Amino acid sequence: MTTVYEPSQHDWKAVEFKSHPSTLTRLPIRDVSWKRSSVIPSLNPQLQAYGIDPGVHFGLSWIGRDKRIYAVRASIVREEDTELSVLAHRVAAGIFGFTGVYSMLTVIEGAAYSKFHGQVDLEKIRSGMVTALHPYVKVVPPNRIRKLAFGSAKIAATSIWPLLDDHAADAVGCMLAAYQLRLEKLSSKE
Repeated sequence: MTTVYEPSQHDWKAVEFKSHPSTLTRLPIRDVSWKRSSVIPSLNPQLQAYGIDPGVHFGLSWIGRDKRIYAVRASIVREEDTELSVLAHRVAAGIFGFTGVYSMLTVIEGAAYSKFHGQVDLEKIRSGMVTALHPYVKVVPPNRIRKLAFGSAKIAATSIWPLLDDHAADAVGCMLAAYQLRLEKLSSKE
């Protein structure tokens, strides 16, 4: 029997992220900042999960086979004659090629309806990423992500990891939500 992960029972503030020198040079991105956590024994690396905080400046996170959480903050390179959705599609499709894992669940942060600035471009980026990652993707509202990842919709990833870039921290929350959704799906099958 698989036990369901209880986010409120994990002390996420104890997880520290350190710089990691690798780059994603094959993707059309720039300003890449990598971080890697220490080993987290309670995570099951067989349950592959990704998290994306979408945007021109985006965050990406996943669980490595080494039981570490990886967090990346990067920026999409804009091309004058190319729609943002196409650029985002290239980046998201390249993520799968970079990691070599094609069948994990990815959670992309959904729209925050209280925010008004930049939502049209953000939706173009989100839709480009969704089409690249289909059928292994779910768009989840921010409050639900925080509830799944940290046990409460009032806990922000940036309050847990203030030294981690906002986009990378939010991506870690998305990845933990994807991990939780995979565990829930497995436990419902038993």
